[in-house]
Amino acid sequence: MSLIGFTSGDYAPKRIGFKLTTHVPAGQSAISLIEIDFNGDGNFEITTTDAGAPLAFDFTSPSVSLARARVTFDDGNSGTSPVVSESTFRVQMSALAYARESLCNLYYTMKHRLQAQDISGALNTVLTQDRADWQSAWQGLGVNLSTAANGLGEVVSGRISSSSADFVVATPDTEHPGDYAGFPLQFKRESTGVWRISEM
Repeated sequence: MSLIGFTSGDYAPKRIGFKLTTHVPAGQSAISLIEIDFNGDGNFEITTTDAGAPLAFDFTSPSVSLARARVTFDDGNSGTSPVVSESTFRVQMSALAYARESLCNLYYTMKHRLQAQDISGALNTVLTQDRADWQSAWQGLGVNLSTAANGLGEVVSGRISSSSADFVVATPDTEHPGDYAGFPLQFKRESTGVWRISEM
């Protein structure tokens, strides 16, 4: 059997759906009890015998929870012992303010590593599948890499969803003192759950 959440991480508050898959073990023919503790506090929020019951939980605050499903198989035959199976699924709920801080730190880590001519370190901040392209572009700047990195600007605004984020980075407009030019900065969450820069 397995308990799987529709996502392993998001921003609180959020309702997360789950799917429970069961396989009746040898020697048994029926489910007699399904118990699910979504937030890992030791209390079962759902107690049912319906394997098709809708499963969802409202995570109201940032947390790391180990959701647990316990299924008892018992056909009522005194000649066969009940079988109990368990499955867990980890859910991490974050605060939006923390997510914004993490994404800004990711951008500034890239910027500072490029200023130091540390291309290999900067590559850790971008999407894995795009690293060869970024490496080629940064190496192509040669001795001008630090100068280009110095002009990358500061994060001024952004929007975040559970799997992507769109920010704006502003740089001073040297031709018009007091004005700024903005350019997009985008992030995506990889399948591992780790955020990376996707476009800039």
